Amino acid sequence: MLVFSPFLLWSIGGWLFWWRSGRDRRDYVFTLAVALTVWLPITGYANWDGGWSLGMRYLLPGVFFAAMAIPRALETPLSRGLFLAAAAYSVALHTLASLSYAHYPNAIGWPVAAVSAWLLARGAIAPNLGLSIGLSPWLSLLPAVVVAATTFAVAIRGFPRTRPGVGMVCALGVGALVAALFLPARVWPTDSAWRQRMAADLRGEPQGKPKDLSRYNSQSQ
Repeated sequence: MLVFSPFLLWSIGGWLFWWRSGRDRRDYVFTLAVALTVWLPITGYANWDGGWSLGMRYLLPGVFFAAMAIPRALETPLSRGLFLAAAAYSVALHTLASLSYAHYPNAIGWPVAAVSAWLLARGAIAPNLGLSIGLSPWLSLLPAVVVAATTFAVAIRGFPRTRPGVGMVCALGVGALVAALFLPARVWPTDSAWRQRMAADLRGEPQGKPKDLSRYNSQSQ
C-alpha cells in the first residue's frame, strides 16, 4: 500500500503530533479507532489484498479516516514539500496504472512497470470513449491524463509554502515514478505469456484471452 500511496506515511506522523498537541482528543481517538477497526481484521483475512485490483480495496474505508491525521504532520515547509512530492508520485502512478490493465494478480512483481508501462508501450490501452469514436490509442488517453493533472493542480492551489517550491516537488515526485519504472522487475515465463495475452485482448484480438490463470488465481484466493 505504501509503495503505491507513500503519502499515507504522513498519517503516522500526524497521529503522533496530534497526540502530543493534546487537542481534539475525542476526534483523535475516533479517527484512529476507525482506521484500526478497518485494518486489523483485514490482516487476518486470507484475501486481504482484495484479489485482482489496483491497491487493497478492502482498506479504502479506513483511508479517509487515516488521512484526517495528515494535516497535523504538515507544520513545516520541508514536511509539506515531501508530502506533496509523495502525493504527485501517487497520482502519477495510479493514472499510469489505470490507462491500461489495472487488475493485477499478486504473482506479478512491480506491476506498474512489468504490466502497465509494458502494455502502453505496445499500444494496449484500456477501453475508453476516445477509442470508441475512432481516436488513436495514444490520443484517446489525452483526456484522462489532462483531467488527472488538472484535478491535482486545482487540489494543490493555495497549498502553503513548501521547500523546495511546489513545482519542483511535484516534478520530483513524478520523476521518482519515472525512475522507478526502470527498476528491474522479474517477469516469469508464465507472466510474460499472461501479459502478451492481455495486450492482445486489449487490442481486440480474441486469441489474446488467457487460457490458464491458475497460477494467478491461486495467489488471490
